[in-house]
Amino acid sequence: MSFIQPTLITPEQFMSYNAAWKSMVNGPNAGSLRTYFASSSGQLNYVFLPVSMANAIMAAGPVAIALGFALVPGTTATFSMVVAGLDSNNYLKTPCYLAGVGGRATVVPQSADEALSDTAVSPVPFSQAAAWINAWNALSSEGLGTTQFDSGYSERLYGYNYPLNDFAGALSGPQPANPALWFDFVLHTSTPQFSTVLTMNSVPTETNPGTIVLSPTLAYYDMAKPIPPSPPFFPQPNI
Repeated sequence: MSFIQPTLITPEQFMSYNAAWKSMVNGPNAGSLRTYFASSSGQLNYVFLPVSMANAIMAAGPVAIALGFALVPGTTATFSMVVAGLDSNNYLKTPCYLAGVGGRATVVPQSADEALSDTAVSPVPFSQAAAWINAWNALSSEGLGTTQFDSGYSERLYGYNYPLNDFAGALSGPQPANPALWFDFVLHTSTPQFSTVLTMNSVPTETNPGTIVLSPTLAYYDMAKPIPPSPPFFPQPNI
């Protein structure tokens, strides 16, 4: 899997990439799901969006943020996500950005941080966020499949709606040099269902995928509205 730069895409591309994911995960080829998460150094464990792109979404005045799962075409199709803002009718309202893919799994420090005390700074308690992140990274390739994307409905998961306050909150904290929002892959340990935890980090490069930071001093935001059952997102209707 190669490094994918985050980039502006059209709403039509957004819907096409998302449709490709839905067709795969609900169809006869769902058994190949794990191949779309493979990287040169293990299983993908995050995608990222530069803060400049996140700010462009916020500037368009959305009421919620859509995060659509995507199969990105290429020599080998790759899992990523598309980030865009929604209006009050769940229509795409803002520029659509394909999140970057590091091409390599990033490092998750092996430490006792998970046992440290939680702090009030994080909407998701640190110990819980760390447990979810570690659960994804402990998942073997053979263990990854459609189970993690079951929704309890007729369709498997194909995205999330993110509360605007959480997205704005992640952007409002301290920022490192060359900042980016990282969507760290997680497993909700009670389900176990795939999701992400949103944190602030730096833009990675093809040769330096970076580190998922586990620290009780950081804020972690969880996407709490899976699709389904949350309402789907739509392109703007032709008027």
